[in-house]
Amino acid sequence: MTVVNFMRETAEPIVEKRDVIISLITLRCSARMVCRNIDNLADANSADRRLAKKHRASGGLLMDRAAEVIEARIAEREGAIKTWHDILSGIGCDIRAMSDYIDRLVPTKELLDVLEVNSVDRAKVGPSDGLKEIVFVKGLEDSATHRGSLWKEGPLFRAMSSYFMHAMDTVPELKNVVMDSLWGKGGMFEFVPSYSRNADGVFVRNPPKLRVADEAIDCKTGGVR
Repeated sequence: MTVVNFMRETAEPIVEKRDVIISLITLRCSARMVCRNIDNLADANSADRRLAKKHRASGGLLMDRAAEVIEARIAEREGAIKTWHDILSGIGCDIRAMSDYIDRLVPTKELLDVLEVNSVDRAKVGPSDGLKEIVFVKGLEDSATHRGSLWKEGPLFRAMSSYFMHAMDTVPELKNVVMDSLWGKGGMFEFVPSYSRNADGVFVRNPPKLRVADEAIDCKTGGVR
């Protein structure tokens, strides 16, 4: 992903700010297009899977052959979906790289305008919140579009999530840190069982770790004291 070079040492502040905003808008438009392609391909695959299953259930040789053709089409789309996810992850990487410049150069009000945060939802943004908090932590991007839904996912949110998942898959140390923080002592999922796949491909339940008898839960924080 190529974005405008907004980090020119000799640029005037107003020009630097303009370049940052243009880069952010460009990345948002690119992420939105990529997400649309992924969703369209995924929807087509869902419909084809139902059709292939119906053909397989008929038990006829011709229907089995038709199912094979459909399944080949599904596999081809899966390859395209992976390619688009790689592109989306690259956009997320660009956003992460430029987030500090955005926070430094773009006033919060203008940033909220670019991210299309509804006026009602702007009260949720604190004075120290930057791009990552607004988009990734609070999920306020395109907030009016996702009003009432349980899961808010604007294009930049999806791009940053894709980059995060890619980093989790490719950097074992990061994955270990995240898993320890979530399922470790005091973590959000400390008492939630996890599952792992054994050699036969079967998922096995891993019970949560036992707590030492003299440890107590802090009722206010939910942590251990």
